[in-house]
Amino acid sequence: MECFTGKRIRVKHFAPGWFFEESEELVEKALRGLRLAGMDPSLSESGFGTNGCYYGGIKGIPTISFGPSEEKLAHTKDERLDVDQLVKATRGYMSIAASFLEG
Repeated sequence: MECFTGKRIRVKHFAPGWFFEESEELVEKALRGLRLAGMDPSLSESGFGTNGCYYGGIKGIPTISFGPSEEKLAHTKDERLDVDQLVKATRGYMSIAASFLEG
């Protein structure tokens, strides 16, 4: 694998997967929170690894992902987002948390 600096490194590339049905409480509450924030969320699979691969895939801790910008830009040397995307995602994070706190 070539690092963003151009240095070649050897890594074991494995990201264990996990899956939730839309009816899972974790998913329902997150979707409800995003809808309450005025968003129109949709479910999809992730095409890249995150720390969630460890928590969800290895440790079995219920894990979902949500974030700003475009997936194709995540964890790349050209990763970027617009300020309005950051603000919108912040509202989404707050609304997801509020959805879980409501019980």
